[in-house]
Amino acid sequence: MCDSQLPSSVEGHDRVFISDLSSAEALEEESVYNLLADARFFSFGRTRRTGQLLFKTVLEKALFSSPAACLATVRQRLKKIEDDAGPDADKDRITLQSIAGALERIGPANFTNDQHLLDTLRPGGFLHWDPADAADRVVIFAERIETLGFLEQNLSRDLKLKPDQIAVVHARVRLQPG
Repeated sequence: MCDSQLPSSVEGHDRVFISDLSSAEALEEESVYNLLADARFFSFGRTRRTGQLLFKTVLEKALFSSPAACLATVRQRLKKIEDDAGPDADKDRITLQSIAGALERIGPANFTNDQHLLDTLRPGGFLHWDPADAADRVVIFAERIETLGFLEQNLSRDLKLKPDQIAVVHARVRLQPG
């Protein structure tokens, strides 16, 4: 859907702007999606077909969140099958290592979700957010803890946020009074 096809008012906002990264910028990310689409996994035992489809969906969903989340999922699967000496696990290790290598090549500059978020948050962006105004806050929810770390690191750097301007809160972190 292009901008001209969108309604002129969306939930109180005057206009929605959609920007696309060029194909060169999204090439690394697209290569991972292609690897995931073509991937076959064999070490799921009797539930091979169901397990394979479910795991591919888990990987795709993790990549929608962030490359860091997907890489954590790949590493967890590699750890789970590390002691399995069977040929099916060997095939899966090769596939997973290929996916991990491709994920490691995705930097923040060529991860489309990160770039869209930055475009939204930067001065002149859709939210008109002012990080210098302590009363002007943005709360970002993420499904994966790895994504929260990815966002904290990259938003801090890209938006030049000071440590007191960004915080990560999740179930494993205990907030300190203060």
